[in-house]
Amino acid sequence: EMCIRDRDDPVGPRETTSRGPGPSPASFWLRCLSLYFGAVMLAAALLLSAALSIPVSAEAGWEFQESGVTERLVDVDVYFLDELNGWVVGYNSTIIATTDGGETWVKQECPVSNLRLQAIQFLDEDNGYCCGHFWWSPATGHVFSTKDGGETWRELETGYDHHVHVPDLFFIDEDTGWVLVSVYRNGYRGHILHTTDGGETWEDQFTHDKELRGIYFADEKRGWAIGCWADTFADTDVLRTDDGGETWEKVGEIRGYKSRIHAVSRDVIWAWKSGSYISTDGGWSWTGIVPDSAYVGSGYGRVVDMHPVNEKEAFVVFGYWDREVSTVKYTDDAGKTFTDILTFPRDTFLPYKICAVGGERIWMASCDGKIVRYDSRSTHVTEDSGDEPGILRLDQNTPNPFNASTNISFYLNEASDIDLSVYDLLGRRVATLSRAHLEAGPHSIT
Repeated sequence: EMCIRDRDDPVGPRETTSRGPGPSPASFWLRCLSLYFGAVMLAAALLLSAALSIPVSAEAGWEFQESGVTERLVDVDVYFLDELNGWVVGYNSTIIATTDGGETWVKQECPVSNLRLQAIQFLDEDNGYCCGHFWWSPATGHVFSTKDGGETWRELETGYDHHVHVPDLFFIDEDTGWVLVSVYRNGYRGHILHTTDGGETWEDQFTHDKELRGIYFADEKRGWAIGCWADTFADTDVLRTDDGGETWEKVGEIRGYKSRIHAVSRDVIWAWKSGSYISTDGGWSWTGIVPDSAYVGSGYGRVVDMHPVNEKEAFVVFGYWDREVSTVKYTDDAGKTFTDILTFPRDTFLPYKICAVGGERIWMASCDGKIVRYDSRSTHVTEDSGDEPGILRLDQNTPNPFNASTNISFYLNEASDIDLSVYDLLGRRVATLSRAHLEAGPHSIT
């Protein structure tokens, strides 16, 4: 029995199964691949013990997931509590949830239809909040809460109904939270609303003369909000509070339009959209990591989204203007250097939102309900440096090219759990050849 992925499925790959004698779809596909390209792309995706470390690969370890929806998941939000429990929001009041890391997704019911939901946050498996607005005039903003993991969502009244956008929110606990509301009165003005009773009542803490886009708190006292004129190239204002929002002050500016902010400590904050910046002094000064409209790697483009992991590590989605690809990059030195992890042709997948869990597993959302999961623990094998014995060695498959079968040899220097899989030229898993616990030493699979 062999599982393969249907590469022509318009909404992502699906598993099909073939049994019995004769040429199976899997073997036929592999034969065509070998005859046309003259080689097969093989990856030993090793799921080793926590003590082992394998570098991230640019090809293996990612797969499409069946979201069950076709709505646009663009410029919205992906939120994972851990490697199992996650939610995605999008256009047309779309909310989908998973409890198994995305193997299955379930659509949840939003009380208000036709909304562009832009932000979602969960405090645990039960308690969560999301917000969004009806995009066309007259714009109406909405905030929702759930106490059962999203099986039921309830609208929270903020006191603002018409001509408002609600782009972001942040909760410290079940009772204490903030939501951004931009009200149109001869131009949008940003309001920071605060609740101490889970959204039953709201206090208007602060009004800014620009539209506020992103908010984040490091703890119950210190938080930041950012805002700018969305239709201009003016700099983005950075607001900070050190008393839970009772007072807010402008502490800095970031060049260009930025709409997302994420604090990894009381002093280190990342901000992004088009470009990405970092502050290490609580928001007073900012250093450009990727400037707006930058030349990065091999072409010009912009930062589409990013997910900071800690003070040094972050994943960045970079869209190239002069190349028909989008690239996911990784930094472990606060943006001084980047490593390409994944590259997607635009006609295959165009990532708009990224969420990382523990720096090892990430999810990305795009148009037409497409979701991709990437696991850095499933990776191609790298060559040994020669200084120390390698964790493994994967030899060239023989024969190559091949017709009906080929032999794959590899060596483990210690007993390990292995996942040996075949990937196509886009890095998608098309067959799993072996999943087993193997002892140290040489091994061969045909």
